[in-house]
Amino acid sequence: MAQRRTEADVLSRVALTVFEPSDELGTGVTYGPKSGDRTLTITPMREVLPSGVLGDFGAWLTRSPERGLLGETSGAEVDPVGARYLPRRVVGRFLKERVARAVAALGKMGVAVEHRRKAILKVRPAAGGVRVFDGAAYAEFDAVVLMNGTPKSPHGSGLADSLQASDHYISDLYSPGIDQNVNRILSRCRRAGGTTVVAIGTNASSVEAGYLLADAIQSGLVRFHAVSASGRWPAILGAKCRPPFGVSDVAQPTSGMALRRRPLLTQDERVRSVHACLARGDLDAALEVYRSIATALDGASHQARDDAINFVLPAVVDAIRRVGGPYAERLSVLSDCGLLRTTAGVVESISGSRDGYPLLLRLEDGSGIEADFVIDAAGWGGMRRNNNLAAELLSAFEKMEVSPGGRGLRVSPDFMAEERILVFGPLLAGMNTAEHRLWHLESTANIYRLADPVASAFVKLVATL
Repeated sequence: MAQRRTEADVLSRVALTVFEPSDELGTGVTYGPKSGDRTLTITPMREVLPSGVLGDFGAWLTRSPERGLLGETSGAEVDPVGARYLPRRVVGRFLKERVARAVAALGKMGVAVEHRRKAILKVRPAAGGVRVFDGAAYAEFDAVVLMNGTPKSPHGSGLADSLQASDHYISDLYSPGIDQNVNRILSRCRRAGGTTVVAIGTNASSVEAGYLLADAIQSGLVRFHAVSASGRWPAILGAKCRPPFGVSDVAQPTSGMALRRRPLLTQDERVRSVHACLARGDLDAALEVYRSIATALDGASHQARDDAINFVLPAVVDAIRRVGGPYAERLSVLSDCGLLRTTAGVVESISGSRDGYPLLLRLEDGSGIEADFVIDAAGWGGMRRNNNLAAELLSAFEKMEVSPGGRGLRVSPDFMAEERILVFGPLLAGMNTAEHRLWHLESTANIYRLADPVASAFVKLVATL
């Protein structure tokens, strides 16, 4: 109780300003309006929310207008919510209300919370504080908490900067919204009697696009093709198979390119064991190797943990990522019919085509793929590769460093990347301390589990100011 009073005293001197362009706090892109009305959780709800929060969600859902989503449940059913794949906007409404209650509780403690509907574009050091720029003006604060999601350049992969105005190039599937982009593709499809769509990457955004376009793909109106370094879709499991983790648990897959940059890792027997298991179709054995690596971290040296967390485990997770539930039901039909085409390769450039197709993708091996639409789902290319706020920070703060794997920022045990700058969310990927070893941090459940120690670190920081 004494500790709680101390925290309350500290927080009573705090004014919080949240920079979030959306009208909603707590939903992000994944569960916010941009995710549309038809997208579902890619993993079952028990993997979306930790057990305590999942119980609150189940109680909320039974009282909400969407309670019909639970269908007929047996009174003896132990987990009526956890096994289901539910609409993401429904989950978003729950998260929005939960954040609203937390903001109200802070208000009662004397903590002022302001929501500025803008994005921070720059962060700069200032005497006794930190300055941030929102596109219109600079504002100074005592401290900054970086809580942005997976960083992505406003220009997608940067491969098609000259095509930003093109209606045929979709740099971000969720901007302005996934439904609008899918409807744009289907509208052209109806006018032209068919269309070719090429996705760069085989990650969650490509899976979403394939799922929402499934009917048109199956009918032959949409020809769907994906290009990625691995040339592999996530393994597709039947609806009755419950994977221990799925696409949403992969922060950003480390492609084969990362392994080529670190040749020594290709000799690592654990990585070779995983690929050998997958080559013979033994997914369970691959999962066992993954678990053995994760559980062996306790007895490893700091350097060995660094290598495992930043290189080995992300590569293994990329290899064994899977899709289940309704997504698997739809996509498995397309896969069985040979309608989910993939090419292993790296896209070098995208330009206008002269052969009847609006766009031409040129690969590093010199080959080309023509498309009516390109969905740039390349994802997070690393701290130094993508042009975004996270990478921009590195030039402004001398002491700030990238984690060894290049997917996040190097932080202290108190989640500090720099004096007065605390980090939470996907940018913690690669964190290797005695208490926290993180090779991915994108799933909502994992973020919830880390919220308490980050909150404690925030209170500790504020107490020193």
